[in-house]
Order: sequence, then C-alpha cells, then structure tokens
Amino acid sequence: MRCHVSKHTYHQDQLSYRALHSYVKALVLGFALLTMNAASAQEETDSDVVDTYVGIESPFRVICTSVNFGVWFVPLGDRGGESVVDLFIQSGTTDTDTQVTGAGGDRLAVIADQGYDSPLAGVCNVRGSLADNASTITISFEGTTNQSIQMTPSSHIFAQDLAAAGTGAAMVANLTAPEAGRTSVQITDGEAVFRVVGTLTIPNNITRDNYGAYRGATKATIIVDDGI
Repeated sequence: MRCHVSKHTYHQDQLSYRALHSYVKALVLGFALLTMNAASAQEETDSDVVDTYVGIESPFRVICTSVNFGVWFVPLGDRGGESVVDLFIQSGTTDTDTQVTGAGGDRLAVIADQGYDSPLAGVCNVRGSLADNASTITISFEGTTNQSIQMTPSSHIFAQDLAAAGTGAAMVANLTAPEAGRTSVQITDGEAVFRVVGTLTIPNNITRDNYGAYRGATKATIIVDDGI
C-alpha cells in the first residue's frame, strides 16, 4: 500500500513546525528572562566600613621592680628614738642586705624564718637604647634626686598575706638609685641594669595598732636618659 503526500502538504507541515519551534524558543527565552528578573528582584546589598590601625613606639624601655624593706620585729613602746633600716647592695655583688642604725636599732630584727619575703632592692632594666657601648646613662627621680615616700597602711603579700596596719606609724622611705658604689651606669649592647635602694625610718613608741603591712602613699618615678 502506498502513501502519497503531496508537496503542498509537506510544505505546510514544514511551515507549521518552524512556527512551533520559534514559538517554543520565544517561550523559553521569555521564561528565562522572567526568572532572572524575579531573582534580581530578590537580591539584597549592604555595606560597612573598615578601620585600619597601627602604632609605633620607641624601643627604649625602663622596667623596674618594687623595693621591699621586708617584715621586721619592732618592740612596743619607747626605744629611745627612731630607728633607720638601711637597704643596700653588698659590695661586689648583686645581693640585697640590710642594717639598722639609730636609737634601739639593736632591738629590731628582720623576720627571716616565718615565710615572709626577705628585703629586696628594686631592679631596673634598661632595654632598647641606641646609645654607643660604654655610654653613661643619667638616672634621677621625677622632681628630685632622692625620693621621699610616706608609708601608709595597706595589705600586702610578703610571700604570705599580712593585713594592713590598723593605725599608720609615721614611717618614711627615702629611695636612691643607682645603688651605692656605682659611680656610673653604662650601656652595653643597648642594655643596662641598676638597683633602687634606700632607707626606712621607723618612729619611736610603736603601738599594737601600728603592726601590719604598709606601702608607699605615692609611687616613685625613675627617669633614665641615655643621651640620645
């Protein structure tokens, strides 16, 4: 059996197919554009600012530890006058030592067997100096060459707790730097070390309320100048 398709019918079919193809193509394109527009409508944007920081400082530093006169046995009542505790560095060493002068000095004794810290000079480390080796640094206390500090009741940990004195005795510390025997402090490879020593005056007629811990009412400010 033969099937005959006329040229006219075939041509019409081709036209219909092309029209359908164009229609489908346009429909797909339109749908894609619609989808993109919908997606674009849903997108959000935001912004923020970013700060930038940097800091620079001199490498020249002076870092000091505290001066500790230790804990002392001081008898009650009249000792004949005030006593003076001298905190110093033993000659030719870096070891801290003390001696007591003044009235009743032989009746005072540092407590060394009850767990309290021993007396200790302050240590100042100089770092980052650009001065030449063997350059001498200048050391002073702010405003004075010798810093006088009134001691005031304050709890402190001398390796173990010691409560603040109930009533403050009029004790005064006088600090000096560098330690006695140092004619000069010199820079070596940008560094130097010196110590802060001094005396502590303990008044006469100590009462029970005077017993306890003290600290300086003010802090001493040490100024170091390497000449640069």
